[in-house]
Amino acid sequence: GGARTFSVFVDMHRLRPVMSAVMQSHRSMSATGSRTHQNLKDALKYLSINSKRYEFMAQQADCDGLIEAAAAFRALSYGESSQALGTLEFFLDLGDPATDQPLGGTVANLEAALASETIESKQVFPAFAAEAREEGHEEIAEWFERLAHNQSNHAITVQQELSRVNP
Repeated sequence: GGARTFSVFVDMHRLRPVMSAVMQSHRSMSATGSRTHQNLKDALKYLSINSKRYEFMAQQADCDGLIEAAAAFRALSYGESSQALGTLEFFLDLGDPATDQPLGGTVANLEAALASETIESKQVFPAFAAEAREEGHEEIAEWFERLAHNQSNHAITVQQELSRVNP
């Protein structure tokens, strides 16, 4: 048969006005610190990981010449990404899932991004590199060090934009 079209996923961007209205009506019911809050963080983690996994799998399917399989993986990736974006809407009340800093406006978002990139570059990835090296995984340690360097560059970029937007 011909190429298939995959349209089984809800475009969360179209639901944004609906979700915003729902969020406004439930502002007094904050889930901060609850098991539901942690479940939202976990859901975001799974959706985000799956989005990237499926993108990776689509690339492999392309290399294997399996175009329809690649299209199916890309559709799955898009669906997972859309669902992750929808899940992030709840964090407007709860704070950034990575830093617990406020989210919403661009300045707040830049501040949360800066905090996250700084933590990753100075603490998370260097600790991962040290542990990998301690366990004898030099190539992985070097990868984590590259990630730390990249996150440091990201932090510089975010700081520059924050300074420009909020002098």
